[in-house]
Amino acid sequence: RHGMTTVKINEISNKTRTENSISMTLAEHIAAALPKIKNNIVAIDSEENRFKAIAEHYASLDLTAQNKTRVVALSKAQCEKINLIIHENLKAQGQLTGKPEQFSVWLPKRMTLAEYTLARNYQIGQMVRFNETYRSLGIARGDYCRVQSINAKDNSVSLQTPRGIAAWDPKKIAAPTQKVEVFEEKQREFLTGEKITATRAMKTKGIEPHEVLTVKQVNTQQLVVINQKQKTITLDRQTA
Repeated sequence: RHGMTTVKINEISNKTRTENSISMTLAEHIAAALPKIKNNIVAIDSEENRFKAIAEHYASLDLTAQNKTRVVALSKAQCEKINLIIHENLKAQGQLTGKPEQFSVWLPKRMTLAEYTLARNYQIGQMVRFNETYRSLGIARGDYCRVQSINAKDNSVSLQTPRGIAAWDPKKIAAPTQKVEVFEEKQREFLTGEKITATRAMKTKGIEPHEVLTVKQVNTQQLVVINQKQKTITLDRQTA
């Protein structure tokens, strides 16, 4: 459609057995997926123990195998937990080195369509990304705007935009058509050897969306990373 070639999830070719099973699972063909990986299924009794086992297994792999491995989970919250446990395992084994530095990162907050439309579901300090231009708000496509205050009674969110303050009613503009994304600021520790996945493209830095970057050097002000084309890129604290 619109001149673009599309592929359905069930149109799978030249995939490994594991990739096939993941694709089938995502397409809800559970019964067909399980026999392909039945010898690799491990039952673990609790979430804590499962996450620990996943992290330990990943950390035990050599670098080549780690680069080919993707850890998946049912939710973003679970992914964050597993990532932190893996980080601690890699650090304990000496695979992450150097002096640790704390950086702020912006992580997506998942909300339903209905939640996006209500001001009460936003929090001061969150960042809202607009994926379309809205002249009535003085907001351009791609702008990141910080939540300054919330008026639940009027369903209004006050935003600090790149051009000033804007009063936004998410029920009327952007949110009903899923033209916004919400991000929350988190503190994360980084060391040399860390792997980072770019959630969005950074054209000025030559970073592609979903590209995996490896931290080459870290200090109080910068992260120096290597992309998948082996290009060295410097990210200052604000950019990172």
